[in-house]
Amino acid sequence: MHWTDQADDFIRENCNTLSHKDMAEILGCSERAITHRRNRLNIPSYRQQPVNEGEVFGKLTVVRKLQSWERTDKRGSTFFECICECGNWKRSYE
Repeated sequence: MHWTDQADDFIRENCNTLSHKDMAEILGCSERAITHRRNRLNIPSYRQQPVNEGEVFGKLTVVRKLQSWERTDKRGSTFFECICECGNWKRSYE
């Protein structure tokens, strides 16, 4: 598919409200094409909300955000040190 500026704008404006399936039907392409184009345009698949210390996710409580040199992956994910209700420590990422 040849991508137009209008199609790119449509994806940017609707990536958080429409599913890839819906956007693909409207633009006349595949869901995979939408995913690929979104990635090429550096549009995240969802709008990330900031994670704060003290927030609870299930049984994990965020203790602190890890510094870049403490992270173990090379993809640039943001890691957090968390503590479980049972007392175990875990590193988790967004």
